[in-house]
Amino acid sequence: MAKYFTSNQSIVIGNITITAFEKQHDAIDPHSFIISHNETTVGVFTDIGVACNNLKTHFAKCHAAFLEANYDDEMLETGKYPLHLKNRIRGDQGHYLTNKHWNCLQRKKAPAYHI
Repeated sequence: MAKYFTSNQSIVIGNITITAFEKQHDAIDPHSFIISHNETTVGVFTDIGVACNNLKTHFAKCHAAFLEANYDDEMLETGKYPLHLKNRIRGDQGHYLTNKHWNCLQRKKAPAYHI
């Protein structure tokens, strides 16, 4: 059984609630998710280039968060990707969580655990 999500409308499966929300990213219809069970909320945040207000709001609700970190400055710089792709990855539209943006999220209220 497939269930489709709509931004900010929760899907309930048993005792688990999944909420998708829009974020800034250079893709079509980009979303991240928060997953809640009882009194615990976990965020699943991928492709974060900028900590937009919607992301900050949902991040503040989390007890733990999965943050995608699949890049490395040196590997990106010395790798074989063409320059336009390197610029896209390190740009502010959704691939590259910089220390500046991470610090902004932490000021909002960082989860107790980061996985």
